[in-house]
Amino acid sequence: LHDGLSSLLAAIKIQFNSIQATVPDLHTHSKYAEALSALDEASREVRRIAHNMMPEMLAKYGLIEALDELIHHLQDRIDISFSHFGMDQPLDPQVELALYRMIQELLNNILKHSQATEALLQLNRHADHLSLTVEDNGQGFDPDRLHGQSGLGLANLQSRVQLLQGNLNLESRPGRGTSVFIDIPLSPTSLLV
Repeated sequence: LHDGLSSLLAAIKIQFNSIQATVPDLHTHSKYAEALSALDEASREVRRIAHNMMPEMLAKYGLIEALDELIHHLQDRIDISFSHFGMDQPLDPQVELALYRMIQELLNNILKHSQATEALLQLNRHADHLSLTVEDNGQGFDPDRLHGQSGLGLANLQSRVQLLQGNLNLESRPGRGTSVFIDIPLSPTSLLV
């Protein structure tokens, strides 16, 4: 997607620019300006879609670096403490992507709903499983009131956890913040060989 379509859009943009160089005052025509603007928007959309499919940092540098970058971009909105243990060896790329998306969803939920000022993120690799803990000091909520609702993106999160054959435990109370614990079993296929 990124290589093929982005390259094609870039080639079209070069052609537009070469046409503009040969046709006087072409840039003043509204249809030309609209087409050029639509082309730029299409290029941005392709980059956004490609990033959402597999974030560049994740593909190039792995899960921990990608999480560091994600957290860095959120630090002006909330203080996030991130620690990890045993994550020296990469996991299968699809497992890393699923973990990244789960953490992204949890951090976005904290920003959108919790009114927290601090969050804790821990990712630990043990001999036979991964443990992920995400906690905040926000307003919390009553988890029993969420049944039947798709709020907070929890259905999406639960689906990703189930795909990895993991377990999710959510603890929250009004006025007490929220803690999410995810345990993912590691099998030989989870490891990048």
